Amino acid sequence: MKTPNFDTFTLDSGLDLPYWKSSRFASAIANNASPRVLANACRMNILSSIKAAGSGHIGTSFSSIEIILACRYYLNNSSFSDTTQEQSGIFFSSKGHDAPSIYAAMHMLGEISDIQLFSLRRLDGLPGHPEITTPGVPTNTGSLGMGISKAKGFIHANRINGVTKKVIVLLGDGELQEGQIWEALPTASRDDMSELIVIVDGNRIQSDSWVKNVSPNQNLEAAVKGHGWNYLECNGHSFDELLSTLEFGGLQNGPTFIYAKTIKGCGVEFIQNFSENGLFYKFHSGSVSDRQYSSAISEITFRIENDISCTAYISPEQISELNGLECVESELDSQKPKDRPLSLISHWAEILPKLMSVNEHLVVLDADLSYDTGTYIARKDFPDRYIQAGIAEQDMVSMAGTLALSGKVPIVHSFASFLTMRPTEQIFNNATEHSQIIYMGFLAGLLPSPPGFSHQALTDVGIMATLPNIQIIEPSCKKELELSLNHAIASKLSTYVRIASVGDLTSEFTKEDFRPGGLVLRKKGSAFAIVSSGPWLTEEAIKASDMIGRDMCAVYTYPFLNSPPIEETIDILEGFEKILVLENFTPAMATTINLMSQPSLKSKITRVGLYGIPKNGWNSEVMRFHGLDSLSLVDLLN
Repeated sequence: MKTPNFDTFTLDSGLDLPYWKSSRFASAIANNASPRVLANACRMNILSSIKAAGSGHIGTSFSSIEIILACRYYLNNSSFSDTTQEQSGIFFSSKGHDAPSIYAAMHMLGEISDIQLFSLRRLDGLPGHPEITTPGVPTNTGSLGMGISKAKGFIHANRINGVTKKVIVLLGDGELQEGQIWEALPTASRDDMSELIVIVDGNRIQSDSWVKNVSPNQNLEAAVKGHGWNYLECNGHSFDELLSTLEFGGLQNGPTFIYAKTIKGCGVEFIQNFSENGLFYKFHSGSVSDRQYSSAISEITFRIENDISCTAYISPEQISELNGLECVESELDSQKPKDRPLSLISHWAEILPKLMSVNEHLVVLDADLSYDTGTYIARKDFPDRYIQAGIAEQDMVSMAGTLALSGKVPIVHSFASFLTMRPTEQIFNNATEHSQIIYMGFLAGLLPSPPGFSHQALTDVGIMATLPNIQIIEPSCKKELELSLNHAIASKLSTYVRIASVGDLTSEFTKEDFRPGGLVLRKKGSAFAIVSSGPWLTEEAIKASDMIGRDMCAVYTYPFLNSPPIEETIDILEGFEKILVLENFTPAMATTINLMSQPSLKSKITRVGLYGIPKNGWNSEVMRFHGLDSLSLVDLLN
């Protein structure tokens, strides 16, 4: 589609994405365009940049854009037009997944070019969560809960340097569930940090559902005031009210906490509408269909051209008249999860309730990720054995510890990066009790890479391998996943099951091949061998083997990452002249080290894995960059 009066960015598919160029913003600002027009134009750019990227966080970007613009205006001495002068403070978002709105505001102010705007989530482009590699971004964010502490660090540095500047940090209301938020409050008051303003994007919806149903923020005003802070509330979609609240808060003694009441997805009716009993908010992450995009752009365009607030109601009939499409509301069922490609997540959604039906000791714990970890069916079928911990991984893991001591078998779910990093001490404490806990780490490894390194778990294997009494398994297909859990439950040991959320390997193997220290044959070969784990990396190995041809290259999976090889494994690998061991993690006490400890194998093995901080961007370009795609593997074997 083409929208007159706007510029367009054309996708490879031929779809034209309307957007405002930075020069158009400069002209609008010079002509005193209303903040409503500027905010909705930013919404157009947010939606189009996410559509071009193929993923992003629409809901929170739409709810926070007025907040971000007001904070930038306040720190720029009540001006959008002169961005050359030194700002009177620092602003950043702690939640980080509203990066598209951060970038849209920066683009509006001329700090990001038109080309950069459409580099969102691309290799060497704008990261999925803010990073200091982008000029103007003061600190890396994306791992929730760190913002206030980071803000205090800036303030202490300024004080040491004899500088007085405001520091404003934006939080999400779901983020308030992280314990670090509450650790950070008391000393800010003790140190009389009048420079500090915290503003919350209070859209009341987190990853899956309503905050009140996950972990409610009860008596927030009393809790904040109890830590010695000023507490204010305002309409988070009223630029004037936001600005006056910021100005008033900035004059108070001590730190100020502002709860800005917002609507998740505000500005597009079908994106913001979510029923009171809704279980799955569809626009927390991801993108939109072409049909949804066309409908949303038509509505945003109408708001811009008529200077209509994002909160003003537009009826389905008006929207249909605008875009010639029937209302897309009927496509959205808040009681059902979004469709997703087959992966270990979708398989786990089916496997878990079956396990629970035959084992009454299993108890599921989840950290606000029932869709992304596939626990939603278990939640429905076994509500008495399902614990929603919210965004509070340390609390969740410690609960699991005493559930295990009480004779239950807790199965703990979160993204691998958050599950292994934030509660490492709690996992270690559980391990010292020699109890049985199953940790399920999703989004493990390099892919999906668009969200950025805060969500790419590469250190998880190394962390878990250094802890006592924990076995590590990385399944590569549905069958290996089933066998992993059966083994974990039967072993009576604590287990970390590493789940790559991309790929769906379908090659067959026999049950007898699956055992600690054993190899699972995926493809026969005579001269070379590739040893891998996880679905997408094994898929790349099989593709590489097919390219080499003539049955030259065998492919095996090695699911038990920290188990020493059995004698049969050594005998098999000794028959190959060259062996590639693929590792979807940074160096650890795992596959390569276990195999290279064998003198007969050491000279034959080449590790192909990851080091340091991973790149982020589209999966295909990041795989190629790190040498983990099939073409790179062929080059190594030739």
